[in-house]
Amino acid sequence: MRFALEDGVLSFSPRATELLNSHRQLDPADCEACGVLLGRLFNEVHDAVVDDISEPQIQDTRSRFNVFRSSEHSRIALERWKASQGFELLLGLWHTHPERDPTPSTDDYADWKQLLLKGRYEGSRLFFLIVGTSRSRCWEGSVARKRIRRTVQFRECNLVEE
Repeated sequence: MRFALEDGVLSFSPRATELLNSHRQLDPADCEACGVLLGRLFNEVHDAVVDDISEPQIQDTRSRFNVFRSSEHSRIALERWKASQGFELLLGLWHTHPERDPTPSTDDYADWKQLLLKGRYEGSRLFFLIVGTSRSRCWEGSVARKRIRRTVQFRECNLVEE
């Protein structure tokens, strides 16, 4: 899976893609799933690679149309960062929606905005993936300074057909 960015490409490893697809809500009883995107940034070419993800944790609160990501995902991201000596980074968040062509909810945007403004991450942007039943969509979020205020901007990334 690959998405075109304004200035580069966001790629997902086969392992990450397989794990994400395994959590699609194909059965009416399936609950939403969530986690973090883990991988590498290539600042020279503005590309990013998602090598792995955190999968749903027992501490998460999950239902058909809602999910609350526990702090366990942050612990996993920090553990992986330390184990890789800063090589494997938090690149963003992912979750599922029980719809063919997923669209972010107001709660999704609020969650993403909070991570962008208060989270600890490398680089100047994060990625937010929603896995639908037929299609996955991704948004790139960044923080811009406007005088004294910081504003958050989101831009949808375009899926590159392979």
